[in-house]
Amino acid sequence: MAIIFVLLIPVTNVHAADPDTQTSYDKDITWNSSTSSVNSYQQLEIAPGVSLGYAFGLTQDTNGKVKSMSDTTLTQPSESQSTNNIYRSKINVFLNDNGNYIGSVFQGSHTSSISSTNTDQVSSTSPDFLIIPLNTSFGLSGVTANKYALLGSSSIGVPSTAYMQNKKFYIGKDSNGNTAYKIVGDFVRGTGTGSNAFDLKAEIVLRASPTNSAIVQRELFLTNNSSRTQSFQVLYGEDTKLSDNDRVLIKDLGDSNGLFIEDGSYKLMITNETPDGFKYYAGQAYTSSNMDWIKGFDSKTGAGAEAKGYSYGNSITGSTAVSDSSYTLKWDPTTLESGKTAHFGSTMGVTASPYALPVVSKTYTNETDSSGTNNIGDKLKFSLKVRNNGYGSSWTYEKLKDTIPDGLQIDPNSIGCKLIPETTFKRGYNE
Repeated sequence: MAIIFVLLIPVTNVHAADPDTQTSYDKDITWNSSTSSVNSYQQLEIAPGVSLGYAFGLTQDTNGKVKSMSDTTLTQPSESQSTNNIYRSKINVFLNDNGNYIGSVFQGSHTSSISSTNTDQVSSTSPDFLIIPLNTSFGLSGVTANKYALLGSSSIGVPSTAYMQNKKFYIGKDSNGNTAYKIVGDFVRGTGTGSNAFDLKAEIVLRASPTNSAIVQRELFLTNNSSRTQSFQVLYGEDTKLSDNDRVLIKDLGDSNGLFIEDGSYKLMITNETPDGFKYYAGQAYTSSNMDWIKGFDSKTGAGAEAKGYSYGNSITGSTAVSDSSYTLKWDPTTLESGKTAHFGSTMGVTASPYALPVVSKTYTNETDSSGTNNIGDKLKFSLKVRNNGYGSSWTYEKLKDTIPDGLQIDPNSIGCKLIPETTFKRGYNE
């Protein structure tokens, strides 16, 4: 196996305006200049007959087959049906296994002939992004979907009280030819200048990973629409389910990179290996009556599974007993000045046995200066990792090539390679 290790200086993203004149960091996406009234879906091929799909809204017919359902509810105000259930504009990532819809989170009934019932049930028990105030301790309880979700509302069953209003739905294409989707709207919650009062422009983006792997990036952009500084913390929560099994263990990917679930022939992975990825993550039992989406984190420190030194395959719910499970992602607190924009991201991949899902990542540390600034003469240490996140699969490669820009010098004595096997899970990575 030949390994070529060369170094690359990080590239800063350039911000560009979207068709609705709102800020977007997706400079490689060309957005349609007009909004869409119906949804569609994009698929990323994993193997012949097996693809990873993503969309906003409904993408399966009453027989459980993947189909474009022309969901027209995306720009309608979302509705908190209960403390846990939210309808409309929901993220939908799924597996298309030879035409069969394989869900990655809990979905309500899709078998009704009443189209409004089916569109309402898309990921209804998953809040997706949540915005919580900062004047609370780590032990904040009662973080329910209706109170804190971006798509929540102040009154149950009353869509006109939805926090995200004036929604628009855009479709675009990235530089690899994959379709991207986004929902833009005004997030207004509370009144005055209280800690739980917000006036933000929100942009929720679904796109394929630029790496060309079968991975979906779920992104949120928040712009301070007011004249005052606003502070908050962003979470992301989902009620897990894989295929027909709603009771699955949530396990760690190792290296504090995220989590996965697996069942039968399928595996789902959530990682922070993307720009502005989450820092904390937790798994917890899902409670249908009154789910608290922050209960999996330490009440004193706010830390989650990432702080426990878990190895690949360790259960992160504190028990090996199978239960109705869920997960929550969390980012560092954000303070946003007027007119400024913050970005939050995570990746989601779903695969089937025996297909591989190679993932390549690169990090670096400045061994001379810890201030966060790189200066001439500093010594930088780069780490490249190649890992198979597939399920029941074996995978290897012959060459890893990276490019060094002008101005950097390599210390040839520092180059090394090690194989870290994890044969129990038929996976491993090179570092």
